[in-house]
Amino acid sequence: MRLSWRFLILALLIFTAAGVSAAEEPAASANAKKFGTADINTTVNIDDRDATILSFSAIGTVDLMTILYPPDDGADNGTIEHVLVNGNPEAVRVEKTAVDNIDIKADSKYPKFASVNPNLALSTSGVEFEKAEADGLRFYFMFVLRDGCSNCDASGYARIAFDFSKDGTFTSATLTKLMRTKQPIQ
Repeated sequence: MRLSWRFLILALLIFTAAGVSAAEEPAASANAKKFGTADINTTVNIDDRDATILSFSAIGTVDLMTILYPPDDGADNGTIEHVLVNGNPEAVRVEKTAVDNIDIKADSKYPKFASVNPNLALSTSGVEFEKAEADGLRFYFMFVLRDGCSNCDASGYARIAFDFSKDGTFTSATLTKLMRTKQPIQ
């Protein structure tokens, strides 16, 4: 009889432990994030183009990743871009969004810049992430201003903020400052 009681107690302990661990497993979240650190070095499709995820930073409501598009049309190098992810839309391409939506000529400082550099434009190369605020709802990026070509020396810098609502919906990209030299955010 002793053997069967030991067996019953052991079986009861195993069954209870299995039940507790199954009960403690979290249910799948309805708002689970699509991208994460496990995606680094994998291929993802952004705007109908395949790219490799180089880095991922979990920041808050919206996160940041850096991707590499492979070379196009015989180019020697691929294109590196910053992408704000896990919001709505799922991916906001920083460089493309800035170039398509920011008019540096509307800034009050632009005429001074243009008097020295008449072909001044935002460059998509050399963009730097500066910081995020408000739990990943505002992101600052520093863009290089170049005079007429993508390989020209920097003629200045533009700080651009990307804003999201509390639910992670992208709301705007805004030019916050044109400057001759890099200046810290104040």
